[in-house]
Amino acid sequence: MSSFISSGCVYKQSSYKNLVKKYIDLISSTANVEIENIVCYSPESDLSSTKSLEEVKKDNSFSKVTHINCKQIRDDWEFVVRFYEEHNYQGVLFDLSYDYLPEMFSAKSLENKLISILITIYSYYPYYFSFIDTEAEVDMFHNPGNIEPLESPYATLIYPKNNDFHVYLNTWEIDGISERKKKHYVIKNTPSHRTN
Repeated sequence: MSSFISSGCVYKQSSYKNLVKKYIDLISSTANVEIENIVCYSPESDLSSTKSLEEVKKDNSFSKVTHINCKQIRDDWEFVVRFYEEHNYQGVLFDLSYDYLPEMFSAKSLENKLISILITIYSYYPYYFSFIDTEAEVDMFHNPGNIEPLESPYATLIYPKNNDFHVYLNTWEIDGISERKKKHYVIKNTPSHRTN
């Protein structure tokens, strides 16, 4: 089984109602991305089932969605979007297998591309923080609803503050192997990054 690169967004409790539906709408409206199927969990039967987007809309079963299987059409990359809802936070996690990344694709160029995507997502649905790492999880902080960016367990953490994006790079790159110096820099919230 291949390892995967994960990027995610963490929302404080009740930041958004219907977060799953909002992300389905965002994914559906993104050029070159299609939803292949959606996995829903039923607590009554303790079973998961795969549904089409049309079925989920018809049944209005957004609250049962655990993850979405997607495909980036241009490069034929498959990725998974997973959802978490705990008592004090909500999380969205994007997993992409390393099998889909060309060998010449550097960790740095992938990191920059993912940072740009996460900043774009913020313009639609502002999050508390976002992150990138190999095989990361939303709950790597003891309490994701209260972070300390300088003590981040992620290779890369993006923390919106004062209308800008503070990026914290840890002592390892997003490949989970290569070393680097710890660094903090700020990306200004320019008109192309401006939130609604």
